[in-house]
Amino acid sequence: MLNWPPIKAWTSVNLIKDSRYFVAINYGKYKERFWVNMVSVLDGNISFSIDFEELNNSKNWIPGWIEFENENIKNVRNIESLKAVDGFLGNACLHPSDDSGFSLDSKVDINRPWFPC
Repeated sequence: MLNWPPIKAWTSVNLIKDSRYFVAINYGKYKERFWVNMVSVLDGNISFSIDFEELNNSKNWIPGWIEFENENIKNVRNIESLKAVDGFLGNACLHPSDDSGFSLDSKVDINRPWFPC
């Protein structure tokens, strides 16, 4: 398994509802599977839960925010095609994790990185 918890910034190789850049706002474990709640950087209405294994598939996701040389390539992927955790795939809960860096009142001293170290 790659580093857990997940970093915050992710680029989708394929557009998902016209979005490519996402933030891992929250994460957890359900049974033996790890999940991550993702939200579009540009459109907060685009959110979903994704299996951490799926998120680490380099054919579909790149850690960090990456610019593509040819942004005219617009392969599209439906949210429904993402690998769900035990069949659960829907809008992500938008409550940020304590280490997200999004909460001003967070008591966590160390926040997850945005980009791979």
